[in-house]
Amino acid sequence: MGRRCVSTRLSSRKGRGRPINSGSSSSSSTHVSATIAVLNEIGSLVWKNEEPQSYTQKYTQTPGPTSPDLTGDSTPVELFCHFFSDDVWDLIKEETNRYAGTCVTNNLSGRVWNDTTVEELKAFVGILILSGIVRLPRLELYWSTNFPLISTPGISNIMPKTKFEVIQVFSLE
Repeated sequence: MGRRCVSTRLSSRKGRGRPINSGSSSSSSTHVSATIAVLNEIGSLVWKNEEPQSYTQKYTQTPGPTSPDLTGDSTPVELFCHFFSDDVWDLIKEETNRYAGTCVTNNLSGRVWNDTTVEELKAFVGILILSGIVRLPRLELYWSTNFPLISTPGISNIMPKTKFEVIQVFSLE
């Protein structure tokens, strides 16, 4: 049981919603009158113990993705590919190349840019995901051959470090 404030005079307040023009003396008295009316109304409020009305509806749908392409047995890769469709990858490629071209043309980056491909961007995102799973203190250690205990040789087979760094400059800004 909750407490609720109820007023019987809320709908009877006159002048509600009218703009107050503070430029004249009559408007000043109107403002004072309106303030007094509000204070009187507040004084007439009565607290009652009533059960608050609930306007929520019970959720009856099955939770989770509801795409016909996805089921409860969908793999994480299928789920990822559902959101990153070929159209999304093409858009990312076009915008990355456009942005990089603008930066190179205006000499903002000091780097050389060759247009990237969807395959390179997928490899780039895959390396980012893997670097979130296999944590190393510095990004360049993923390509390092000096520390065999922490090396991740698969990454250097997927994409050279220099290409990764160039894509990183233009795709994550």
